[in-house]
Amino acid sequence: MFCYKCGKKLAENASFCSNCGEDVTAKTPTGAIPADIQPQYAPQPPDAFTPQPQYAPQPVNMYGPAESDAGYQPAAKNPNKKKLLIIGLIIAAVLGVYFLFFYSGNLVGTWEAVSGSEVYRGGYESWEFMRGEMILVFNSNGTGTSIEYNRPENFRWQTEGRTLRIFSEYGDYMNFNYSISGSSLTLKMEDYDEVVTIILRKVR
Repeated sequence: MFCYKCGKKLAENASFCSNCGEDVTAKTPTGAIPADIQPQYAPQPPDAFTPQPQYAPQPVNMYGPAESDAGYQPAAKNPNKKKLLIIGLIIAAVLGVYFLFFYSGNLVGTWEAVSGSEVYRGGYESWEFMRGEMILVFNSNGTGTSIEYNRPENFRWQTEGRTLRIFSEYGDYMNFNYSISGSSLTLKMEDYDEVVTIILRKVR
Protein backbone atom coordinates (compact mmCIF):
# COMPACT_ATOMS: atom_id res chain seq x y z
CA MET A 1 0.00 0.00 0.00
CA PHE A 2 1.36 3.44 -0.99
CA CYS A 3 0.41 7.02 -0.40
CA TYR A 4 -1.44 8.35 -3.44
CA LYS A 5 0.10 11.80 -2.92
CA CYS A 6 3.79 11.25 -2.26
CA GLY A 7 4.15 7.56 -3.08
CA LYS A 8 5.50 6.63 0.31
CA LYS A 9 5.02 2.97 1.23
CA LEU A 10 2.55 2.68 4.07
CA ALA A 11 1.98 0.16 6.79
CA GLU A 12 -0.97 -2.18 6.54
CA ASN A 13 -4.30 -0.57 7.58
CA ALA A 14 -2.64 2.89 7.88
CA SER A 15 -5.13 5.79 7.74
CA PHE A 16 -2.61 8.58 7.26
CA CYS A 17 0.70 8.82 5.36
CA SER A 18 3.59 8.88 7.75
CA ASN A 19 5.52 11.05 5.29
CA CYS A 20 3.11 13.73 4.17
CA GLY A 21 0.13 13.20 6.58
CA GLU A 22 -2.42 12.71 3.83
CA ASP A 23 -5.60 10.72 4.59
CA VAL A 24 -5.33 7.55 2.55
CA THR A 25 -8.27 5.53 3.85
CA ALA A 26 -10.78 5.99 1.03
CA LYS A 27 -8.87 7.56 -1.88
CA THR A 28 -6.35 4.96 -2.93
CA PRO A 29 -6.99 1.26 -3.54
CA THR A 30 -4.80 -1.03 -1.55
CA GLY A 31 -1.40 -1.53 -3.17
CA ALA A 32 -2.18 0.93 -6.02
CA ILE A 33 0.00 3.86 -6.94
CA PRO A 34 -1.89 6.90 -8.21
CA ALA A 35 -1.31 7.54 -11.89
CA ASP A 36 -0.25 11.14 -11.28
CA ILE A 37 2.71 10.07 -9.14
CA GLN A 38 3.87 7.13 -11.20
CA PRO A 39 7.31 7.72 -12.65
CA GLN A 40 7.12 9.17 -16.07
CA TYR A 41 9.62 8.16 -18.74
CA ALA A 42 10.09 10.15 -21.84
CA PRO A 43 9.56 7.95 -24.86
CA GLN A 44 12.79 7.11 -26.48
CA PRO A 45 12.91 7.16 -30.29
CA PRO A 46 13.63 3.83 -31.81
CA ASP A 47 17.23 3.30 -32.78
CA ALA A 48 17.49 4.36 -36.33
CA PHE A 49 20.51 3.80 -38.56
CA THR A 50 21.41 6.89 -40.42
CA PRO A 51 23.10 5.82 -43.62
CA GLN A 52 26.38 7.52 -44.31
CA PRO A 53 27.08 8.85 -47.81
CA GLN A 54 29.07 6.45 -49.91
CA TYR A 55 31.98 7.66 -51.95
CA ALA A 56 33.16 5.75 -54.99
CA PRO A 57 36.95 5.16 -54.92
CA GLN A 58 38.83 7.39 -57.26
CA PRO A 59 41.32 5.74 -59.62
CA VAL A 60 44.94 6.66 -59.07
CA ASN A 61 46.72 7.93 -62.17
CA MET A 62 50.26 6.54 -62.02
CA TYR A 63 51.31 8.23 -65.25
CA GLY A 64 50.74 11.87 -64.39
CA PRO A 65 47.63 14.04 -64.83
CA ALA A 66 45.18 13.15 -67.53
CA GLU A 67 44.48 15.65 -70.26
CA SER A 68 40.94 16.07 -68.92
CA ASP A 69 42.18 17.12 -65.46
CA ALA A 70 41.51 20.72 -64.60
CA GLY A 71 44.55 22.89 -65.01
CA TYR A 72 46.54 20.25 -66.95
CA GLN A 73 49.16 21.77 -69.17
CA PRO A 74 50.84 19.42 -71.66
CA ALA A 75 54.62 19.66 -71.84
CA ALA A 76 55.74 22.02 -74.52
CA LYS A 77 57.59 20.36 -77.37
CA ASN A 78 61.08 21.56 -78.08
CA PRO A 79 61.25 22.38 -81.80
CA ASN A 80 65.05 22.29 -81.68
CA LYS A 81 65.18 18.70 -80.41
CA LYS A 82 64.32 17.21 -83.81
CA LYS A 83 66.86 19.44 -85.54
CA LEU A 84 69.60 18.37 -83.13
CA LEU A 85 68.74 14.72 -83.73
CA ILE A 86 68.98 15.14 -87.51
CA ILE A 87 72.29 17.00 -87.20
CA GLY A 88 73.64 14.22 -84.94
CA LEU A 89 72.68 11.54 -87.48
CA ILE A 90 74.36 13.47 -90.30
CA ILE A 91 77.57 13.85 -88.27
CA ALA A 92 77.57 10.13 -87.43
CA ALA A 93 77.14 9.23 -91.10
CA VAL A 94 79.99 11.53 -92.15
CA LEU A 95 82.31 10.11 -89.49
CA GLY A 96 81.41 6.58 -90.56
CA VAL A 97 82.39 7.33 -94.16
CA TYR A 98 85.58 9.01 -92.97
CA PHE A 99 86.68 6.07 -90.87
CA LEU A 100 85.80 3.61 -93.63
CA PHE A 101 87.70 5.28 -96.43
CA PHE A 102 90.31 7.46 -94.73
CA TYR A 103 91.12 6.43 -91.20
CA SER A 104 91.11 2.77 -92.22
CA GLY A 105 93.67 3.81 -94.81
CA ASN A 106 91.35 3.42 -97.79
CA LEU A 107 92.45 -0.19 -98.19
CA VAL A 108 89.69 -0.88 -100.71
CA GLY A 109 91.29 -1.64 -104.04
CA THR A 110 93.93 -3.85 -105.68
CA TRP A 111 97.50 -3.87 -104.38
CA GLU A 112 100.57 -5.48 -105.88
CA ALA A 113 103.60 -6.44 -103.81
CA VAL A 114 106.77 -4.62 -104.80
CA SER A 115 109.38 -5.53 -102.19
CA GLY A 116 109.78 -7.17 -98.86
CA SER A 117 112.17 -7.60 -96.01
CA GLU A 118 112.65 -9.79 -92.98
CA VAL A 119 114.50 -8.93 -89.82
CA TYR A 120 115.25 -11.87 -87.56
CA ARG A 121 117.59 -12.60 -84.73
CA GLY A 122 121.08 -12.13 -86.01
CA GLY A 123 120.18 -11.35 -89.58
CA TYR A 124 118.39 -9.30 -92.16
CA GLU A 125 117.05 -10.22 -95.57
CA SER A 126 115.30 -8.26 -98.27
CA TRP A 127 113.90 -9.18 -101.68
CA GLU A 128 112.02 -7.89 -104.68
CA PHE A 129 108.74 -9.32 -105.91
CA MET A 130 108.31 -10.21 -109.50
CA ARG A 131 105.48 -8.48 -111.32
CA GLY A 132 102.19 -10.19 -110.47
CA GLU A 133 103.85 -12.54 -107.98
CA MET A 134 101.66 -11.37 -105.05
CA ILE A 135 98.41 -9.38 -105.33
CA LEU A 136 95.97 -8.45 -102.59
CA VAL A 137 92.42 -7.34 -103.39
CA PHE A 138 90.38 -5.63 -100.63
CA ASN A 139 86.65 -5.30 -101.32
CA SER A 140 84.44 -2.73 -99.57
CA ASN A 141 82.21 -5.45 -98.03
CA GLY A 142 85.07 -6.85 -95.94
CA THR A 143 86.01 -9.69 -98.29
CA GLY A 144 89.17 -10.05 -100.33
CA THR A 145 91.36 -12.23 -102.49
CA SER A 146 95.05 -13.10 -102.21
CA ILE A 147 96.74 -14.13 -105.46
CA GLU A 148 100.19 -15.71 -105.21
CA TYR A 149 101.72 -17.29 -108.26
CA ASN A 150 98.31 -17.12 -109.98
CA ARG A 151 96.64 -19.13 -107.16
CA PRO A 152 93.75 -17.16 -105.64
CA GLU A 153 92.59 -17.61 -102.06
CA ASN A 154 89.65 -15.78 -100.53
CA PHE A 155 89.79 -14.09 -97.15
CA ARG A 156 87.91 -11.69 -94.90
CA TRP A 157 89.44 -8.56 -93.48
CA GLN A 158 88.80 -5.90 -90.87
CA THR A 159 90.71 -3.00 -89.37
CA GLU A 160 90.96 -1.68 -85.83
CA GLY A 161 92.99 1.47 -85.52
CA ARG A 162 96.20 0.73 -87.43
CA THR A 163 95.83 -3.06 -87.18
CA LEU A 164 94.72 -5.07 -90.20
CA ARG A 165 93.38 -8.54 -89.47
CA ILE A 166 93.08 -11.03 -92.33
CA PHE A 167 91.02 -14.22 -91.82
CA SER A 168 91.76 -17.16 -94.12
CA GLU A 169 89.20 -19.63 -95.45
CA TYR A 170 90.42 -22.12 -92.85
CA GLY A 171 89.56 -19.96 -89.84
CA ASP A 172 93.06 -18.79 -88.84
CA TYR A 173 94.11 -15.18 -89.15
CA MET A 174 97.13 -12.87 -89.28
CA ASN A 175 97.58 -9.42 -87.76
CA PHE A 176 99.46 -6.68 -89.61
CA ASN A 177 100.38 -3.14 -88.67
CA TYR A 178 99.67 -1.11 -91.77
CA SER A 179 100.21 2.42 -93.08
CA ILE A 180 99.36 4.10 -96.36
CA SER A 181 101.28 6.90 -97.99
CA GLY A 182 99.88 7.97 -101.34
CA SER A 183 99.60 4.84 -103.46
CA SER A 184 101.99 2.83 -101.26
CA LEU A 185 100.84 0.33 -98.62
CA THR A 186 103.18 -1.01 -95.96
CA LEU A 187 102.29 -4.19 -94.09
CA LYS A 188 104.36 -5.20 -91.10
CA MET A 189 103.95 -8.44 -89.20
CA GLU A 190 105.83 -9.17 -85.98
CA ASP A 191 106.13 -12.80 -85.01
CA TYR A 192 108.24 -13.72 -81.99
CA ASP A 193 111.82 -12.82 -82.93
CA GLU A 194 111.27 -11.74 -86.52
CA VAL A 195 109.62 -8.83 -88.31
CA VAL A 196 108.36 -9.19 -91.87
CA THR A 197 107.63 -6.07 -93.90
CA ILE A 198 105.93 -6.01 -97.32
CA ILE A 199 105.62 -2.93 -99.53
CA LEU A 200 102.73 -2.86 -102.03
CA ARG A 201 101.59 -0.31 -104.60
CA LYS A 202 98.02 0.36 -105.59
CA VAL A 203 97.26 -0.63 -109.16
CA ARG A 204 93.52 0.15 -109.16
